[in-house]
Amino acid sequence: MLPKPKYRILWTWDMPSNWDSSVNGKPLGCSGKNFRRAAFLGDYKRMVDYASAHHFNGIVIWGAVRAHNDGVAQLKELVKYGRERGVRILPGVSAFSYGGVFYDPTTVCSMGHDRAFGEHPYSLHTWLTKHPEYAAVDPDGKPYPFGPLNILACPSRRENIQWFREALAWLYDEFDIDGIQVEVGDYSVCHCDLCRARRKAESTDKAYSVDDMAETYNAAMEVSLAKKPDAWVLCETYSCLSYPFREESGRIWPHMPDEDRRQLAVLPPQAILQWSNDRALGEYATQRIRPDGYLPLPNNILRIHSGSQWSQNGPADWAANLVWDLVRQARTNGINGVSLFGEESFFAPPNEANYLALEEASGFGAPNEALDEQLFYSRTLDPLYGGSGMTARWRSLYLKGRMLLIRDRLQKPFVLSAQPYEKLTDDPDFRRKALTFTDAECVQALDRFCDEAHALGATLSGETCRRWAWLENQLWQIRYNIATRP
Repeated sequence: MLPKPKYRILWTWDMPSNWDSSVNGKPLGCSGKNFRRAAFLGDYKRMVDYASAHHFNGIVIWGAVRAHNDGVAQLKELVKYGRERGVRILPGVSAFSYGGVFYDPTTVCSMGHDRAFGEHPYSLHTWLTKHPEYAAVDPDGKPYPFGPLNILACPSRRENIQWFREALAWLYDEFDIDGIQVEVGDYSVCHCDLCRARRKAESTDKAYSVDDMAETYNAAMEVSLAKKPDAWVLCETYSCLSYPFREESGRIWPHMPDEDRRQLAVLPPQAILQWSNDRALGEYATQRIRPDGYLPLPNNILRIHSGSQWSQNGPADWAANLVWDLVRQARTNGINGVSLFGEESFFAPPNEANYLALEEASGFGAPNEALDEQLFYSRTLDPLYGGSGMTARWRSLYLKGRMLLIRDRLQKPFVLSAQPYEKLTDDPDFRRKALTFTDAECVQALDRFCDEAHALGATLSGETCRRWAWLENQLWQIRYNIATRP
C-alpha cells in the first residue's frame, strides 16, 4: 500500500481567490491592491470548509496580512476557524521581497481609487524606506524600480535577516499561526559587491539564488520551531524536482541541479521543500522524477499550476488527469506532499474535478488503491454529470470551446500545466481544426456546442443540471467574445 501524502495543500494569493460570488470583481495578478478584501472571510471560510470536507489540511495565503477592511482581525479569525476544522492557515512571507511579512499596511481602502501606501514596522517597504542602504541593486548597482508591494532587499545585509526574524516572531505571536510558506523572491537577485562575493560558486543569471535560500530558510525554521515546535514551514525552491530527458524551451520552473540541491541539505529535517512538477506531467513532459534522484530533505511537496492564471487554460482549467498524475508520481516516489492552486471555487466544475482528483488519488475519498483514473471518472465524476460517460461529454464540449477561445496560446512551445486538450475531446483532430477556423466558423461551432449542452442539461435536475448550466453559460460567453472581437 502506497503511503498517503502528509501535506495536502491549497495554494492561493488573496487577490484572485473568489469563493464568495456575492462580491463583484476578480482581479488577476499576484501582487497589488485587493479591492475584494471585504470578502476575505467569506472567500476563505468557504475554502476552509471545502478543504476540511475533502481532506486538504493546509491553505497557503499570500497577501494574508493586510490592514484595510479589518484585515488583521479577519486573519486572526480565519486562523482560529481553520484550526477548529483541521486546516492550517499558512501565510506567505519573505525576507527580501513580496512585501516582507506585513504585506499591505494601508488602513484606508477606497474602492477604485489610488491611496497612499501605509506604514508598519514589519512591512518591507517601511523597513527599506527607513533604511534604503539595505535595498537590493541591479547589475548596474542601482536600486530596482519596484513598487511598495514588491520591493527587494539585499540578502547579504545581516540587518535584513535580523529584521525578518523579528517580523516573523511577531507574526506567530500576533496571529497564533501554525506555519508559513517562505520565499526569497523569484523576480530578481541582488548584484551588490557583498552578494557577488558570497555567490562566487553560483550563476547570477537566474531570477533566484539557492545560496540566498539556505540562510533565509534556516532563519525561518529557527523562529518557527521556537514559536511552534510542530510548525509547517514550506520552503519554495522555484524549481522542478524532476530531471530533463529531452530538450526544453523556456526558463520557467527549471530543473535544479544536484549541486544546488545539496546547499538546501543544511536546513533542519522539519523543513518542507516545495517543488513545481509542471514539466514532468502529461504528454508534453520534458522531465521525469528519477528513482535515484537526490532529495536533500525528507519532507517535500510537489505542486502544479493548474487551475490558476498561469495555466494554459486559465483559472477554470480542466486538469484532473494532470492532478492525478501529480499525486501518482508523488506517492510512487516517496514524496510526502502535494499542492494545487485553490483560488477558484469548486462551484466551477473543472476545479471541482481537480480537487476531487487530488483527494481520491491521495488515498482519501472513495477507495482507489490501484490509482485507477478511469475508476475515478466512472465512479466519482460520472454521477455528478448525469451518468455513464457524461463527464467525458461535458469535458469534450468545454475543452473544444476553450480551444476556440485560446487559439493563440495553443501554439506556444511551453505553458505551465499545458496538455493536449484535443485528446480529452471526442475529436482528436480538433486542435488542428481550431487553428484554421475563422471567427465566423468558431461562432458556428459554438452554436452547436451550446445547443448540445442545453439539450443535455434540460434532461437533468439539481446540482447535476447546474454543472451543465455552468458549461452552457461558459460556451455562450466564449461565443460572445469571439463574435464581438474588434
